[in-house]
Amino acid sequence: MLSKEELDKFTPWLISVAQLGSSVLPWIDNARDIDYAFYVTNNHLGKRTSALTKDRPRGECWFVDELGNQQSARLYAYEYHFLKPIYGDKFPVVDIFKDLPKYKEILINCGNCEFDPKSKHWYHVLTGIYLIQNGEYKLTEEQARDVRACHDKQMTLEIYNYIQEQLLEYKKELEEIAGVP
Repeated sequence: MLSKEELDKFTPWLISVAQLGSSVLPWIDNARDIDYAFYVTNNHLGKRTSALTKDRPRGECWFVDELGNQQSARLYAYEYHFLKPIYGDKFPVVDIFKDLPKYKEILINCGNCEFDPKSKHWYHVLTGIYLIQNGEYKLTEEQARDVRACHDKQMTLEIYNYIQEQLLEYKKELEEIAGVP
């Protein structure tokens, strides 16, 4: 990560930096990399983005996004709750529980695929399901174990079937809300 002095060179375009991803989740103990989100005023300045990201250290994933562009309609939206401020004081506030139908729709769309235990996206889908089930940003130890299995690309057929059952329930629920027979 860049130093404060290096980051200061990009203000006022650069508003803030936060650590996100599996490295900030309390139930993931073996993150393979560290994700950083750089929040800017305008993401259409390619030269600035290139200058900012040219010295990205190995093992770090950097994302540049306009502040205010974040939404609950992303699979990993729950991670914003665990965001760790690195630089600046303005950060996105995203709450998956404020628009549960939309978030459930995202889970359905992202989880509507064949069993592939090597696909890491399953840990996001399962985390979303468990958070909705619990009604808060916490997992039980058993749930955390299942999420870690998906994160480590060791999802079982039992976990996959549970995910599919939950997504089918969400689909039925959303169709009822929409009045689909």
